[in-house]
Amino acid sequence: MRLDIELLTDAGLLNIPITTWPLSWGDLSEALTLAAKQTKLSPALTLAVQRLQHRARREVNWGIPQSEYTLALADNPLVQRGFRDSSRGNGELNAAWSYLGERFSARIEVALVANPDDERNVTMDGSYVGMAIGNTTVSLGFQDKWWGPGLESTLALSTNARPIPGVLVKRNYSNPFEHPWLRWIGPWTASFFIGEMESDRVVADARFIGGRIAFRPLPSLELGLTRTAQWGGQGRDDSLDSFFDLLLGRDNVGDGGITAANEPGNQMAGYDWRWRVIRGRFPVVFYGQLIGEDEAGGFPSRFLGQLGVTMTAPVAEYGASVRTHVEFSDTTCQFYEASKLFDCAYQHPSYPSGYRFRGRSIGHSTDNDSRQIALGASFVSETGRYYSATLRIAELNRGSMPANIPDPAHSLTSVPADFWAIDISHERPFYGGDVTLGVGYSKMEFAQGAPDRSEPRLILEWKNSF
Repeated sequence: MRLDIELLTDAGLLNIPITTWPLSWGDLSEALTLAAKQTKLSPALTLAVQRLQHRARREVNWGIPQSEYTLALADNPLVQRGFRDSSRGNGELNAAWSYLGERFSARIEVALVANPDDERNVTMDGSYVGMAIGNTTVSLGFQDKWWGPGLESTLALSTNARPIPGVLVKRNYSNPFEHPWLRWIGPWTASFFIGEMESDRVVADARFIGGRIAFRPLPSLELGLTRTAQWGGQGRDDSLDSFFDLLLGRDNVGDGGITAANEPGNQMAGYDWRWRVIRGRFPVVFYGQLIGEDEAGGFPSRFLGQLGVTMTAPVAEYGASVRTHVEFSDTTCQFYEASKLFDCAYQHPSYPSGYRFRGRSIGHSTDNDSRQIALGASFVSETGRYYSATLRIAELNRGSMPANIPDPAHSLTSVPADFWAIDISHERPFYGGDVTLGVGYSKMEFAQGAPDRSEPRLILEWKNSF
């Protein structure tokens, strides 16, 4: 679905923000209606519109309850989760019921997971109840979020970790401001989230707060502003004064009487962009994200970085298309300088468990002090069958190398390691639903003499909706 949305956006047919997930189905449906009225669309664009409209009709089915079932089997499931859903254990049986009304919406999703890495065999990830208030939806539940333009992962908030339970407030329709002074912002969306982290961490029940605004001042350009924070928790100050200090950025030790004992929280903030530089038959998009682990002069500093480029091309004249991408990421503070700051990103002395939830990084899937380059290709046939292949090469946990001291908080490896992985997948209709078959292989070579770890991978998933 994301591939079709980006294909239409890069062709100039959709003019809505597309880097803050979950997207609003109402907003997307309106944009698709306008796109369908365009004439002289290429076969690939016509089929993309039709596939998305079919999905939208199923999702925006006012007042009619729907159910969905998923069965997944995985041998050595993916440790680094990307944008697409995949099983977190060796097997997963998932059942979901959803309802969408004019004001109220709900989704109840229960999964039985075999051998999950967090030892939670029953989950309700994906469940929520929500209410629309004007152009705003307020929901409570366990909702995955992906904030940023990255295809492999994002730096501040990705789906790598399980969703943090909490309240999400977001704008439904991205209509531009009517005021002439603000109209230049273009279509825009905003999201705010507050949740509670797990109890079995060093600072139990800490709050996780996030806010994001994304807007399109030009049809070819989308900009995003993101801010997240860990605040409060057992033994930490969770008063209103502390919360306002957090919001106003008065949280650096040594500033204005702030000490390690009364420091309000651990914050990250930054910027991202998605810019279509070439339109036409072969659109090219540059995207990136810079997230600061610190603040200087009221602005983020000590950035982590991500840069990527995509190119899409039609295949023959029957409606198939292929997209290739290259994505670089570095989760070391000041990755762009010779004096890099290790053990800075996703770490904080007030929250020793780090920027993680249930043992997985909330931000980039490689966790802190890692550098990765990924090359991928995705192909969609004229019949809607999907093929993808990705190669990832990474240096993990580089911060442990200078002192040769293991870092047990790192979610992938406690010592430095070289990592590479290749994954190939195929999705197609099957017995009234969709089946996905994936194969892969990964290898991790440790720097401190530990035996290398090699893992072949097989994933089989079937999903059906009623």
